[in-house]
Amino acid sequence: MQRDRRQQIAKLVHAAALALIGSAATAEPLDLGDGAEARWTNSVRLGGLYQLNSLPPTQSGYCVNCGYEQGFSQGRVDWQSELALSRGDSLAHLSLDARRDWVESNANYLELFEAYGQTGLSLFGRPLTLAVGRQNVIWGEALLNPVNAIAGAQAPIDSSNGRGSVGYQAASRFLPVAQLSLTWQLADHLAFSFYQQGEWRRSRVDPHDAYAGAADSLGADANDVIAYPLQRYPYRLYYYRAEGAKPDGWDQFGAALKFHVADADLGLYALSFDAKSPTIALAPADRSYSLNYAKAIGLIGASVSLPVEENSLAGEISARHRMPLVSGGVFPAYESDFGPRGDTLQGQISLTRAIAPQTLLPGGASWSTELAANHLIGFTDDGAALAPGRTRTAASLRTVLTAQFYQLWPRFDLSLPFSLGYNFFGLSPVLAEMNRGTGDLGIGANLSLDQRWTLSLGFTHYFGGDKIPETPFGGVYGGAMSQWDEVTASLTWAW
Repeated sequence: MQRDRRQQIAKLVHAAALALIGSAATAEPLDLGDGAEARWTNSVRLGGLYQLNSLPPTQSGYCVNCGYEQGFSQGRVDWQSELALSRGDSLAHLSLDARRDWVESNANYLELFEAYGQTGLSLFGRPLTLAVGRQNVIWGEALLNPVNAIAGAQAPIDSSNGRGSVGYQAASRFLPVAQLSLTWQLADHLAFSFYQQGEWRRSRVDPHDAYAGAADSLGADANDVIAYPLQRYPYRLYYYRAEGAKPDGWDQFGAALKFHVADADLGLYALSFDAKSPTIALAPADRSYSLNYAKAIGLIGASVSLPVEENSLAGEISARHRMPLVSGGVFPAYESDFGPRGDTLQGQISLTRAIAPQTLLPGGASWSTELAANHLIGFTDDGAALAPGRTRTAASLRTVLTAQFYQLWPRFDLSLPFSLGYNFFGLSPVLAEMNRGTGDLGIGANLSLDQRWTLSLGFTHYFGGDKIPETPFGGVYGGAMSQWDEVTASLTWAW
């Protein structure tokens, strides 16, 4: 009897698996009965990145793994798979993320991306939504500059996902962490949100990224040796990676009040977070270095979003206490293992406009622009270790115009994105990549078939002179940003 029961269960599981596969193929949810549904979605992306120039390792050769020759620096396949089971107000969500790169083998991985359960409850007669597991909780009004935003304090950022057809940061995404989150609807136009994290993850940065900071490049997973060139001798001192101070995530939490007044959505935020990018600390006695991450950074902020005629206007501002700053490095050692820290003010404002169809734009267009800025109020720790030449205030602009051409041919849609990023003011004390006179210009094309197959092509030109500091030994690279010029191509299938 037990054998028959096992066979029946196996048949049911087999039938459910076949039904789920069929559901994924048609992109339709699978009815499980009794009000329950299952949805399984997948996407596979074949992508390549071709560097138009050769770039040696950093000027003094510190970074063993950061240079490349002209040619392909990426040739990869990415697979993302998501399974969602829902019934009423309850949801279970599971997703996997995998990558295989035949050019950059250090970029390969297979990992659990999201895994959380969510349900609807009632507290004092008001609805409450509770979610537990690996997930993303993102606040504020970040649009094109997530690193400078409130959202960048809540979650690590993955910029290794392959540059898209509109250039730098087009493919940036937030990495989920294990946490508990809730939203309590206090009134029709007032909600309270809270999260408590129990996992910490560092940001995932491609060391070949034109804007990758020195700490991210030198601290890449595959680069466990850095070298200090001796000026009077024809050899270098090598430093090997040792275990550093890594947060556990439990001191990362936040609370928010979100409310609606007239046509405006407003938010007030308070949170504590740990750094997602490392500081490099040297130990000359045993020729080692460690990656340390500053902890318990405080943030209070506010955001607003509202319509202005045919436009959407949004902005946010945040004040941060003991924020890690751009380190210039001190040899042989820092006075503190976390480098310079200070009180900062960071904010951004964005405008999004939908352009109606017209003669040269039969499908219309979308246009988004964001201005981001940050300011150092004062030092709290080790101010002498700030990178030389950094200014107290810096600002940048990024704009993306995407022209749409629907039904260019039967079943085919075409979009043509154009992007411009320009760091026009100051050398940021907060972000190593925000340096005046540098930027990028991108042009691309995305051809879509039935909204399931997408072919993307893009070209990005970088301009200005690189001013990213080389930690932990000071100085800057100083090369031309145009050495990073690149062509991207990808084919994505979603089902």
